[in-house]
Amino acid sequence: GKSKSLKERKGAHFGTLKRNIHHNLDLQNDYNDYGKSAFVFEVLEQVELSKLDEKEVECIVKYILEGKDVYNKKLVLDAKYLRKLFDDQKRIK
Repeated sequence: GKSKSLKERKGAHFGTLKRNIHHNLDLQNDYNDYGKSAFVFEVLEQVELSKLDEKEVECIVKYILEGKDVYNKKLVLDAKYLRKLFDDQKRIK
């Protein structure tokens, strides 16, 4: 995910997980099964605020293309951006 305030974002996620009311049921179930210590909350990259949404989508799509599971599955992807991203991935490989 993305955030302008990591401290608030982390507190919100872990607060709702601890109370067993997180909106993402996959994340909630894994938290319940494995506990807080099984999760890492870290900065992957710092970007300009104007590029935050684009970078979030890019990272999530990259992980999906690598066959990794992601919790953030509710993104609405712009078709043109997604097409460009896949074309860029093809050129890199």
